Amino acid sequence: MTKYELVVLVTTADKDLFDLLNKNLTKWQVKVIKNKNLGVKTLAYPIKKNFKANYNYYLLEVSEKQNLASKLDRFFHINNKNYLRHLLVLQENN
Repeated sequence: MTKYELVVLVTTADKDLFDLLNKNLTKWQVKVIKNKNLGVKTLAYPIKKNFKANYNYYLLEVSEKQNLASKLDRFFHINNKNYLRHLLVLQENN
């Protein structure tokens, strides 16, 4: 099993994208070890004319066969109205 850390930024108006992401992670058989809403934070520079964003942190466990990065890219490309950014990092200590 491979562990990833995921941070997602969405506009302050939309928290429903996190619920939709949680449903898709379950559908993709990704185990969510930790899910923490970090709240609204001020951005260092505007992204899509937004100066604040709602942050959410995930610690995920994925089977070796899945390509999580491409699934997330496709998900955020489809649901991009209130999506700002995401960062997916592979944990070294598996």
